[in-house]
Amino acid sequence: NWDALSDCLTDLSWLPPAPGYAIAFDHADAFAAAAPDDFATALAIFQDAADVWREEGVALWTLVGSAQIATPDFQDPE
Repeated sequence: NWDALSDCLTDLSWLPPAPGYAIAFDHADAFAAAAPDDFATALAIFQDAADVWREEGVALWTLVGSAQIATPDFQDPE
């Protein structure tokens, strides 16, 4: 549930202390398409947790990835 996710993200005492933490949220586009309201809630919880950790001087990054790779017309120089 959302409260449990929030609690987990704001209490990382089970991890070794670090200057920052990163969460990889891969294939998020499928979640966003299937449940847009829940996806928005999840993003808000990640943001709230980052705000809590920022107040403690600890960074919390959430990297939101997509199953789709969108790159501009990339041309390998080699």
